[in-house]
Amino acid sequence: GTMSGYVVDAVSEIIGDIGKKYAELCAQNQALPTNKLVATALAALKGQKNPSIKRPRWLFVDEFQDTDFEQMDLLTTIRADFNARLFVVGDIKQAIYRFRGAGTGGSAFEELDFRLNNEKKKSGLEFNLVNYKLVRNFRSGKPLLDSLHPYFKAWASSEPQLLNYGDSDRLTPDVAKNTLGSKIKLKESTN
Repeated sequence: GTMSGYVVDAVSEIIGDIGKKYAELCAQNQALPTNKLVATALAALKGQKNPSIKRPRWLFVDEFQDTDFEQMDLLTTIRADFNARLFVVGDIKQAIYRFRGAGTGGSAFEELDFRLNNEKKKSGLEFNLVNYKLVRNFRSGKPLLDSLHPYFKAWASSEPQLLNYGDSDRLTPDVAKNTLGSKIKLKESTN
């Protein structure tokens, strides 16, 4: 019977009412909230033996480092069911969506490699997994890239490891932009 208890009850009721109204609006407008798109697509694919959609030959995924487990399920299902070739591009140093499940327990690249190798063993199918490292940087100059390298190496040797990074991952500047950028110095937070 405290004031805070009444506030919590009132807010809970309001949020529940908003959720119901939102669900009704989605149903009326045949709309899906963004957090249901991947799950709905995956359920639709798995629910049909022969989906009546044109089979994709290629799947291209940019910013792959931010792929979460549900999105990974969708990609690997499409790849397997349609025998599509999968091409992914991303930079693990730019992974910003761990808070929503992307790259948890390692990188999205490691997870994809693990899943495809398991699929290969189970199915007996032959397909090649090819990894290319793209280390040429067209946006930043040598001073900036050289000043970031020690931080990336430190994150790679931290416990827990924050980044899978070694000398072969070092970014090199495009020769035409060699002088762009300046060194940075990160300061420790006093908080």
